[in-house]
Amino acid sequence: DTVSWYGQISVSAPNIDGHGKGLELEWKRLTIESERFFLRYRHPWMFDKPLTLKVEFGREVVEGNYQLIHGDLGFQWQMNHLRSIGFQYMNDQSLITHEGQLLNSDWQSNKAQLLGINFAHLALNESLHSGVSLRLSISQELNFEPSSIRRFKMRSQVAFPLARKMYLEQRSDWVLQQAELLNVDPAILFPLGGLHSVRGNEEDLIRSTNTASFRHDLVYSFGANSSIFVLYDIGLYEEISEIRALSGYGLGIEVDSGLGPIKLILASHAGLSFQNSFFHIQYSEGIPWINR
Repeated sequence: DTVSWYGQISVSAPNIDGHGKGLELEWKRLTIESERFFLRYRHPWMFDKPLTLKVEFGREVVEGNYQLIHGDLGFQWQMNHLRSIGFQYMNDQSLITHEGQLLNSDWQSNKAQLLGINFAHLALNESLHSGVSLRLSISQELNFEPSSIRRFKMRSQVAFPLARKMYLEQRSDWVLQQAELLNVDPAILFPLGGLHSVRGNEEDLIRSTNTASFRHDLVYSFGANSSIFVLYDIGLYEEISEIRALSGYGLGIEVDSGLGPIKLILASHAGLSFQNSFFHIQYSEGIPWINR
């Protein structure tokens, strides 16, 4: 007999030495043939300047069909307390298994090196529930050939106060790509569905080269750090040159655990019976969504 562990763990230590050095670890395994592991390290104030070094390594096995290996080295320059600009080098590799080759004969193992530039504007006031935060990145594969990968990513978080204890929050996440090998290299497929994109759906239900998710929460606050909220999420993805959609809706409550907020969410989607709804549990350690 064998024992298998399933679940999702994300651990963040934003200040491991008292000087701002940060370490993040993420592990997720929701099926017997899929597993994801990421390790990230952040080292601020390089050379006594507002310059942060970021290093990331990740490995993911997707449904036993292919394996993705990702490496990332970047530098972020803090322009002021709201804005920063950065540069990064990425190394992505895909390895196709025998089962994956039988499932999709067009898939090819591939290795790509990309250079990117990113910009962040973080002006959302979490306590007043007002303002806008934005992260943008543009990257280009190093070979600069017509078949090379060009990638645009954008993440935004906006909040609007509506009444004394009520506000609306909208979060969006975009991935847009251009490459001749879009249907050949699974390393450029991004997941959609689940807690971090379209709630009320299975985790990583869809993988596509171009995705977008829009999360909407209408929140009513009560107590010091507690709230209830109504949610409605929309996801868009490209499939065979057509734009298709996912959606999800539900209710949630956020309570303060003493170590950070915990969200309990009951969500579903059209055509799914209530007894089969998804129950999401999220512990965010107080880290803003746009920085996760």
